[in-house]
Amino acid sequence: MDSVSCCASCPALGGVVLLLLVLLAGLLCWLGCRLLWWLAPQLGWLDVPVARSSHRWPTAKGAGLALLLALLLCQALLQLLLPELRLDAPLLLALLAMAGLGFLADRTRLAAGWRLLGHLLVAAALLWGEGFPPVSGLALLLFVAGSSNCYNFMDGINGLAGLTGLTAFAALLLYGLTIAGLPPAAPELVLAAVLVAACGAFLPWNLPQARLFLGDVGSLLLGFAFAALVVRLADGWASFLLLAGFLLPFYADEASSMVLRLRRGQSLLRPHRSHLYQLLANEVGWSHGRVSLLYVLVQLLLISLLLWQRHHPVVLLLLWLVTFAVFGALSAWLQRRLPFVGNENP
Repeated sequence: MDSVSCCASCPALGGVVLLLLVLLAGLLCWLGCRLLWWLAPQLGWLDVPVARSSHRWPTAKGAGLALLLALLLCQALLQLLLPELRLDAPLLLALLAMAGLGFLADRTRLAAGWRLLGHLLVAAALLWGEGFPPVSGLALLLFVAGSSNCYNFMDGINGLAGLTGLTAFAALLLYGLTIAGLPPAAPELVLAAVLVAACGAFLPWNLPQARLFLGDVGSLLLGFAFAALVVRLADGWASFLLLAGFLLPFYADEASSMVLRLRRGQSLLRPHRSHLYQLLANEVGWSHGRVSLLYVLVQLLLISLLLWQRHHPVVLLLLWLVTFAVFGALSAWLQRRLPFVGNENP
């Protein structure tokens, strides 16, 4: 009996494997963050505040490398001990490629257009390997590349990316274990569990006072991994709306920001700080922790509603539309009433 069938026939064994991987990933990520926190100033890996920044002093960045390290070492261990449980090569290579593009963006001034092209190519390579037909493949291409960029854009205040990632990947993990009925040691669930642990281990370095930022290498990795898991776990458009909705506050904030900027005639490729979370933190004056906690509470509420109505695709779609409308209305209201600055700062 191979390791997959053994873990499938003995859920307790699969659960033990998953728990051990979570503990290992958390430890590796925390140690990686500790090392990067020490090395980053010496290497010049600092995020220096500019006019549109939400932080006030130079902060070490690149914690996404610690997340990537934890993921790769866990995969290497599985390759040695339980090779049937590791990720398939196309997905693992795609994760590496997206993280590599993020690291390149962290270290160079690569133009936004070239970055987007790279994200589209990595997403296309993944979906081509999955064998999706052209029509649905094009929609999923926009979803995977868009999710990667959305996560990157929403990583702008302390705690938001880590808390949201922890919640979203935990929800995917629980969905796979309960509703989808996958064995605990299924490769997709192993990936979700490792990223839950990695996000949790990163948070003490980023909240309440940030000592370390994810960087593009981390935010792009998390956004791409989330989208890839949604594509893998969804078995139709209803389940797709359900699973993608685990990150709905991010999508709603990003979409409303894009619409409002287009209405003002502003370029979507220019840096800005007009997301709702940025307005709350920078213009309203709420603490980063308060804004991040609010977003996670909204995320948990939406996840609960989506799971409750998972058998009603029309209701799922309405939840998406209502969430987009609420975020858009709040953003527009705040921008009209606050001394808003920072839209087009370099």
